[in-house]
Amino acid sequence: MNNNLNHDLYLKSFNRINNAFFPLNLGADWKPVKGHLTEESLTRLQFCAEELSTFYTEDTLSDEDLKEIIEKTEELFSAVYASSLPDALRLSLLEEVERLRNSISMYRIKGAKGLKEALQGTIGAVVANQQDLKDSSKDNPDVLKRLGELIDKLDSFTARALKLKKMLTKPIRFFLEKVTDPTTEDVDPEVEPDA
Repeated sequence: MNNNLNHDLYLKSFNRINNAFFPLNLGADWKPVKGHLTEESLTRLQFCAEELSTFYTEDTLSDEDLKEIIEKTEELFSAVYASSLPDALRLSLLEEVERLRNSISMYRIKGAKGLKEALQGTIGAVVANQQDLKDSSKDNPDVLKRLGELIDKLDSFTARALKLKKMLTKPIRFFLEKVTDPTTEDVDPEVEPDA
């Protein structure tokens, strides 16, 4: 935050802007709304936008990274669609992949935040379907491998772009690897390993 900025000067017209749009009445005539949006208030709004653009920046996805994510997403969709996963699980995963596709399509408009939200939904679907995924891991290892790779790629990108920590911390990463790796044996935390 820029403490040297004269906030009162920048925010002086915000009451007018607030009155123009709140309460929101989309059925109202535009003329009274337009009366609140004077040239002065819009100019101040432009100055605020300029100042905010220096405060909040987001790394952008290179064309190569975007192409790789699109390819991984399409490959995952095809793998899930052609898999022998139970119908309910397959539908759930296809819906999540479609949500990822949509967030990738909207990336240039919404930025990495939309990708992060879709990624959170995908991780949630993996958690919610963990037993079904584990049960299907031997018959569908390609699907689970592709799912894990895409989640990891999206997590790395969104963390970098939004300057956040990766969502896949050690406990979550362990859990996802356990669910998506068919070679992982179930470990009973109650049983101590032989010494």
